Amino acid sequence: MDGLISKSHPVRIFATEHNEVSSHSHPFLELVYVLSGKAVHTLDGQVSSLHKGDFVFINHGSHHSYKRYGDESFRIINCIFAPYFIDNNLSGTQDFSDILNHYLIKLRQDNLKQDPSQYIFRDADGRFLHYISQMLEEYDRQESGYLELIRCFLIQFIISAMRQIKQSAATWETGVSARIIERIQAAYMDHLTLTSIAGEFSFSLPYLSKKFKEDTGMSFSEYLQKVRIEQSCRLLANTDKSIDEIAALVGYADLNYYGMLFKNRLHMSPGKYRRLTRGI
Repeated sequence: MDGLISKSHPVRIFATEHNEVSSHSHPFLELVYVLSGKAVHTLDGQVSSLHKGDFVFINHGSHHSYKRYGDESFRIINCIFAPYFIDNNLSGTQDFSDILNHYLIKLRQDNLKQDPSQYIFRDADGRFLHYISQMLEEYDRQESGYLELIRCFLIQFIISAMRQIKQSAATWETGVSARIIERIQAAYMDHLTLTSIAGEFSFSLPYLSKKFKEDTGMSFSEYLQKVRIEQSCRLLANTDKSIDEIAALVGYADLNYYGMLFKNRLHMSPGKYRRLTRGI
């Protein structure tokens, strides 16, 4: 695929259908729009799920792969392009964020709060499908001026997408830690990870981890442990369930690990806590 992009062919647009695409990287920028199906997408080690109407931007040199999720294959539209397709002054650019402050786009990366290449965009009203379908149609027909029209559509696509990420950040950023806490309270007993929540909320894992620590004073794992131990205290004091049952109910399969965490937090064993709270 590396040879697809050149000075004479600075952009390629095509629709493909897959069950799986092995990990790869490439020396160009890529826009991927999901037409149908579901896929597990791994980008530079971060795993997320992509559904119909989702789209992502992939940086030069990033490693990513796809694997179908469910019984059906997934269909995508790929738009791969060299940065100089937008403007010759962008030659040598490797990160998508670097093109946002260009005079044709004029969007400062530091105002977006998040690297767009780590964001999963949602096409809520179909406008982005309309944009990329126009690009694909122009590319397939290759009539006079088609590259210029594709460039215009691509810039329109990018600006509209960045508007979405700014609006999403304004809506979610101040309340995102509260949403994480809600998720912990509702599902503390499950195998809950910040990685899965980051994918669901369309935030990068490093940003979400930092934001949660700033807002709560704890890491995600520390807060999850706190809630689990608190819930186990409630069960120890108010039920006759065994300690190993309680450990499992709050999310710990390893009784020794649960006991260690409990003692670190309350400076006593679960058994001693039960005796003290019941006056035994």
